[in-house]
Amino acid sequence: MLSDESGTAATAVTVLSIGTTTVTAKLAPASYARPQQVQATILGVSSSLDISLAVPSVWVAQGASLSVPVTARVLSNGNPVDATTVNFQITQGNGNLSVASAQTDSAGYATSDLQLNSISTTTQVSACVAPGNSPCLVFRAFAVALSSLQLQPVSGMLQILQSGQNFRPVVLRVTDSSSPPHPVQGANISFQSYTGRMPGHQPIVWVGEAGISQPSMPIILGNSQATVLSDVNGLASFSISIGGFSGNIAVVGYASTGAAILQFEAQQLGP
Repeated sequence: MLSDESGTAATAVTVLSIGTTTVTAKLAPASYARPQQVQATILGVSSSLDISLAVPSVWVAQGASLSVPVTARVLSNGNPVDATTVNFQITQGNGNLSVASAQTDSAGYATSDLQLNSISTTTQVSACVAPGNSPCLVFRAFAVALSSLQLQPVSGMLQILQSGQNFRPVVLRVTDSSSPPHPVQGANISFQSYTGRMPGHQPIVWVGEAGISQPSMPIILGNSQATVLSDVNGLASFSISIGGFSGNIAVVGYASTGAAILQFEAQQLGP
């Protein structure tokens, strides 16, 4: 796979057997004479009755109101257990559960939706197998202060196209300030863009990835703005439009959330 504009590449791993599994991430040998690599070790375990969480933790922007699914899976010696009751209970923080108990389906899954209202602190939900409420796992929704929000470019931050082609959406990721960072959902991202043209249809001069320079001030033809919520992966997108204008057109804009700001630029090359 290819890394994104922040240099990140990620994949999901499903453990299919009991024991130790080693996962290796390595740069493509065809591209690098001495490719670097890193390794991670995963331990697969099994028991007569066990429970797992599809997503054990999420990070939510402070003050956000949204619904988060808490999905548990009941297993016996690695096999799904159906028609078994899972009890859900909020043990810390504030929120509401759609159901307090749910039965597992044929794949062993049971879900209750956690409704968060203006989250301000960590909320915990226990998921336990009935009737003895054992084994159990704890789901956590962490509240991320707005001052800790970061913006990472994913795609579409710098584009140059011929007239008649369509710009790709600007895609970015909201994270916290941890290392490594966690994706943050429910963050309000404000997008603002300005569309302009040089007098006399003069070309716009690009200077590397730092931005653009012009021999004179551009004529502003329009602007666009939108507020987008980051999803469960921390992603948010914004569509670039030039409003049907032809010729040498430039779009300059920015995205902001909390104290974080990220700029994006696009140019249409006219005939």
